Amino acid sequence: KGVNIQINTFLTEFVYGGIDGCVTTFEVVSGASRAGLPSTIVIILGVANLIADGFAMSVGSYLSAQSVLDKFHKNINELVKKSNFPNHHEQTELLDYYINKGLTKQLAQQNLSVLKLKPTTLAQDLMAARNNFLPDNRSSFLKAFFTFIAFIIMGSIPVSIYFGIF
Repeated sequence: KGVNIQINTFLTEFVYGGIDGCVTTFEVVSGASRAGLPSTIVIILGVANLIADGFAMSVGSYLSAQSVLDKFHKNINELVKKSNFPNHHEQTELLDYYINKGLTKQLAQQNLSVLKLKPTTLAQDLMAARNNFLPDNRSSFLKAFFTFIAFIIMGSIPVSIYFGIF
């Protein structure tokens, strides 16, 4: 099976990495140029910034995504491990959540009864009911990858200007 990745799935990472790549690299090369450094040094500094800052941005993106997932799964596990999960108050929250999603009261109660057999799913629904906190199922690695690629692509623009100055 081939991997089907749509760029719009990672558009936020592309914008985030691209803007930072363009701005920080512009700052580095314009500062070095204004200091009167030769074009070759400006290019070296620009490329070094692309690699180092692009890597830092991608690592930050990866760790951020993993932290959110870890927190989500920790909260789910804590709910599921409770001896009386779901308690009366949690059941009321879940029923309200299902009704707000468009189920009738009877269907919401049936849904709750069925999902009591799947406590992990029930815990996820409770998390969503409480604060709309649902996991981002996109790959943390791909988020980091697209952040890095965007940083390199957009950050290359300010550096590329100096290639014609030799």
